[in-house]
Amino acid sequence: MKLLALACERESADACQELGARYWEGNGVAKDSAKAVGFFRAACEFGMGITCIKLGERYADGSDGFVQDDVTAMDLYTLACEKGVAAACKIRRKVWPEDVPRAEQQRRDIARAAQAAAKQKDACERRDMTACGTLGEQMILGDLIPMDKSGGERLLQRSCDGGNTLACAALGRFLNTGYFRRIRYAPAST
Repeated sequence: MKLLALACERESADACQELGARYWEGNGVAKDSAKAVGFFRAACEFGMGITCIKLGERYADGSDGFVQDDVTAMDLYTLACEKGVAAACKIRRKVWPEDVPRAEQQRRDIARAAQAAAKQKDACERRDMTACGTLGEQMILGDLIPMDKSGGERLLQRSCDGGNTLACAALGRFLNTGYFRRIRYAPAST
C-alpha cells in the first residue's frame, strides 16, 4: 500500500486507480468511499480518462451513494474529453447545452482528441501503460481519431502485458463482443 501511495503521489494514474478500487471495495484496507473517490479523482486528473467518465456517471445519476451533481459530472466529462476519451466528448455534447454551435464544438473536440492522442502516443513510447491502453481503446473505437483496430489491439495487449488491468479488461471486452477478430497465424502442418 505504501508503494502504491507513493506512486500515486508521483502522479501514477494506475496507482491512484488501484488505491481507489481498494478503498472502494475494502480490499486490504478499511472501506472508505471518500478516500476512494479522492484516489479515483487523482487517477482521472493524472490521465486515466475512463475513470473521469465513470465518476461523472456516478455524479450524474447519483448512483453508488454519490450525491447527484450535474456540474461536477460535466466537469469530469470535460476533463475526460480533454484527455482524449471521445465518449466523454459525446456525452458532454448530448447533455450539456452550450452557446457554441454543435459543428464548432465537434471541431474543437476532434482537435482536443488529436492533441490528446499525440500526447498519449508519446507517453506510451515512454512506457506509460495507462497511455498505451487509453490510446489503444480510442484507436479501436475510431471515435474522433482515425480507426485502427489492429494497432489498437496491439497497444491494449502491450498495456495489459505491462500490468494495466484496465487494458486487460478492455481487451477482453472487445474480444468477447466480437468488436474485432484476433488473427493468429499457426505454422503450417507438415
